Amino acid sequence: MTASKLTGTAALLKLNLRHDRFKILYWCIGLAGLMTAAAAKFDSLYGSTKAMNAIIATLKTPAMVSLLVPLTVPSPTR
Repeated sequence: MTASKLTGTAALLKLNLRHDRFKILYWCIGLAGLMTAAAAKFDSLYGSTKAMNAIIATLKTPAMVSLLVPLTVPSPTR
């Protein structure tokens, strides 16, 4: 066997990408839209200083520290 194990991989990849190009495009657009919508919601959820301090206090509780990691970022309101 002198032929490489990867012979024909480029052709198969090209064929699969051509076949699924619209599906990939729709997924990328959908994910970008969801991320944009989530980012836009954060301003309305935590727009006030009181709301941001409340979430910081919640993230510093022992339960949240055990689920996530300790919050070491300084408060954005200081």
